[in-house]
Amino acid sequence: MTEEYYQDHNSDDFTEEKSRTKIKKEAHDITDFGKKLTELSEERIKKMPLDEKIIDEIIKAKSMQRIALKRQLQYIGKLMRNADLHEAYATYDGYTQKNQAEIAKIHRLEQLRDALVNDHTMKAALDKLMSDHPHTDTQQLRQLIRNHHKEVSQQNPGKSYRQIFQLLKETLG
Repeated sequence: MTEEYYQDHNSDDFTEEKSRTKIKKEAHDITDFGKKLTELSEERIKKMPLDEKIIDEIIKAKSMQRIALKRQLQYIGKLMRNADLHEAYATYDGYTQKNQAEIAKIHRLEQLRDALVNDHTMKAALDKLMSDHPHTDTQQLRQLIRNHHKEVSQQNPGKSYRQIFQLLKETLG
């Protein structure tokens, strides 16, 4: 009997079955992925390489709250378990990488703006900006910086500060 058992389990046909824990973890991960998809814009959801039924259910979930949303996410997870998700994961990663790049770009522009309006770093930041981007409208930028300092002294900051950011965004792309 032991010999027979040993032969059965050492054959080339033997495929290891997934444990229940591993199956549950994969199901939970797919449900979490479905939840992440509900956080995307409707336009991006429609571009996902998924079955139309799954896309419709994800869009429905965006308008649900609490318990209904939880049930809907579980249903989406169930539908997605039977689908090939490799392309969907790749598409989602592309969206998140684009978003992270856009956020990093905005942070760089904000840091540059802060350096430009700071009296101690303005000269160095302006010189660096002019050397890196000579097509920048320096006259308008200097005027906005002066307006910002005037607004701060009048305790009414905001408008010029935003305009500096918009000018940098237009200039630096």
